[in-house]
Amino acid sequence: MLNKLNPKYYLSGAIVLGFCQVLDGVAGLNGYHGSLATAFSILELLWFPASLVFALAFQQLRLSLLVPLLYISYFAFAWLYGSYLYAQSTDIIPFQLPTWFMLLATTFGLVYCLTAYRFYKKLYH
Repeated sequence: MLNKLNPKYYLSGAIVLGFCQVLDGVAGLNGYHGSLATAFSILELLWFPASLVFALAFQQLRLSLLVPLLYISYFAFAWLYGSYLYAQSTDIIPFQLPTWFMLLATTFGLVYCLTAYRFYKKLYH
């Protein structure tokens, strides 16, 4: 069943998601934490299981695992670090992510978008 999944859809979604992460990071660095940031967070959360499934599919199709594993690694790190920050927070008000982490997330979005685009172009052009 996994060999019937088309990498084109995952790579297209990865390009869009990476671009959204860049937009979210820039907005976050400029102090915006509204409904758009929440929507991007939900999208990132939903992308994690998709990346797990496509990592297995890519392995069966003998394609590079770089793009799905890149996202899985980033998501795991961000989740663990966010959990750590939340545990350290004593305020009822939601905690603020450090600027260095927002820069990291923005840079990751750019790298992820460009890496997915590179693989998409290699496979389909």
